[in-house]
Amino acid sequence: MIAVAVIVAAGKSVRFGDAIKVLTPLLDRPALAWTLDAFQQSERVDEIVVVVGEHSQVPIAELIELGQWTRVTKVVLGGATRQHSMANGVDAVRADADVILVHDAARPLVTPAQIDATIVAALVSGGAILAAPVIDTIKRVTDGVITETIDRSTLWQAQTPQTFTAIHLREMAALAVSGEVQMTDEASLAEHLGYPVTIVPCDATNLKVTHPHDVIVATAILQARKESDE
Repeated sequence: MIAVAVIVAAGKSVRFGDAIKVLTPLLDRPALAWTLDAFQQSERVDEIVVVVGEHSQVPIAELIELGQWTRVTKVVLGGATRQHSMANGVDAVRADADVILVHDAARPLVTPAQIDATIVAALVSGGAILAAPVIDTIKRVTDGVITETIDRSTLWQAQTPQTFTAIHLREMAALAVSGEVQMTDEASLAEHLGYPVTIVPCDATNLKVTHPHDVIVATAILQARKESDE
């Protein structure tokens, strides 16, 4: 069984100004370094493809060259949208891959065990994603006024990696660039095609670094992990 991870690190973030978000320091290391560590340490991932933007291509290539991530085999340019970037990464995956994982580089707190769990689940059902149960009460609002309280018992927050058999994900990638649908994640593409997607329960620590305050939270979690390992 061959599993290849596609790490999407091509996006820009207006919230971070001119800074490259995935290179934001967390405990004096770029966020992307922590992400790559997790996939390098996975027991089931064989290779890693990193998708970069034109604005980040040089510094990310330099980071990878200086690092010890031996499983990184390719660095490819992304597209105009996340869907196109994902598709470019999938297109670069070796033809004999059995399973492909797609992960947001801006989720640096994912663990090797969580990564491996999605692979195991995807081999059974065809597709699996990390997700956390919604814990807050959710309100539907129109013009600033609450119109409905949503039953949260069946609601989950989708995370990454999102992992699928290669044959399914290649079909999903083709759909993503066709322009027929606009989806925000791979699981949505699978739903559109009628493929089942299994939930692998996770928690909120697998956060996505989106706002500056997320850097504070992510740093605190990494520090706590470091202290627990000492």
